[in-house]
Amino acid sequence: MSVDCVAAHLTATRITELTGPRDGELAGHYRAWHADLTRRLGERFTRLKPVELFVACTANAKSELLVTDGTRTIVHDEYLGRTLNRMTRFVIHDWPPNLVQSWAFERVATAAWARGDAAATRLGLGFAAHLGQAAEKPALNPALDAVRQLLVTLQEFFVLAHEVAHSALGEASHESLERHLGDELDAIFRQGVAVQEDLTEAVAEAMANDVAQAVARHLGMDAPPDEGLEQLKEFGRDGDGFDEGAWLRDHPYLYEEVACDLIATELTLEYFHEENSAIDVQTVLSAVLMALHHLTSLEYLESLVGARGDKAWATLRATMVRKSVWQQMTRAMYDAQCPSRLAEVYAQITQDHAKKVGDQVLFVVPVEWEQAQALLAKDGRHQDVTRAKTKALRGLIWSLARPAEPSTTSG
Repeated sequence: MSVDCVAAHLTATRITELTGPRDGELAGHYRAWHADLTRRLGERFTRLKPVELFVACTANAKSELLVTDGTRTIVHDEYLGRTLNRMTRFVIHDWPPNLVQSWAFERVATAAWARGDAAATRLGLGFAAHLGQAAEKPALNPALDAVRQLLVTLQEFFVLAHEVAHSALGEASHESLERHLGDELDAIFRQGVAVQEDLTEAVAEAMANDVAQAVARHLGMDAPPDEGLEQLKEFGRDGDGFDEGAWLRDHPYLYEEVACDLIATELTLEYFHEENSAIDVQTVLSAVLMALHHLTSLEYLESLVGARGDKAWATLRATMVRKSVWQQMTRAMYDAQCPSRLAEVYAQITQDHAKKVGDQVLFVVPVEWEQAQALLAKDGRHQDVTRAKTKALRGLIWSLARPAEPSTTSG
């Protein structure tokens, strides 16, 4: 796809003032990674389809693979890298809930603007501004910041590797993926590779209490109410007898996503171990799982705008199944190479992410948003947004993503 065609696509579908490909140090890193990933995949797949790389910067914070007239182009978004960086800061530095909520409403506002809903955009930005004043950022910690930088670098490489991996899988691969990957997953599920029941129960208990505490804080209560805790535990342990293998077979489009996740994980492990042998398997897998948690949060926040509740939960279900399958497969493939059992590592990462980000994204922010939207619908005056205000709103949204010049780094 030509540069002009990609630029036209971005102009039509993204919030950006930078329609041409980005230049600078960060874009150079992405291009070097892309070249290396293409080489590694070329050694594994004899029919690798060539794919170009277009480095963009848009408020949408989204990377995607464009396929038109037989050509493939990856649009890799600098702002997605910066967003993953911010979310990792939330987790590593344990940011106050109000600031996490403020960021979440920025994402909701951006999704609203992308759908042409200026009134909802104003609402989201209003929430973000109000909550952003409610707490101070935690002090910098150089040791933790070094951990964050490594984790974000691994996450960004994985995201790009996932998109490049699609170039190895054409339309003809779907049937084969569904057959072979589905059979392999069924076998793993039957062999009981899932997390032990006692560990699942412990994680469900802890996550339910964390969520209840978050909701209690949001409502200004000293302690969470007893009702609802058991339902939250059921959600955490997935106690409704949900069959992931059957669900995947009903949603075969996810097989390619799962396959690309696994290919990207292998490529990330290989690349960084060659770069630095001290970066072990457990470190890389921990970073990838954190990235998948981040991407789940981003997709869910975007699904809140203009979507019915069942659609939002369907989006959440798909991303959760994708993460679960990745965990099942990587535990089967790499557990013996890790100093700690991956089941326990994954449980800790999941619980920590839920406490510091997921509680806000999945429970507090959606409730606030639903209530505010209901009030907005009743007050027609808030629906009237003038052309001047519309231009200002777009400027505000774009200002969230605008890169510093002459270049931006994600660290």
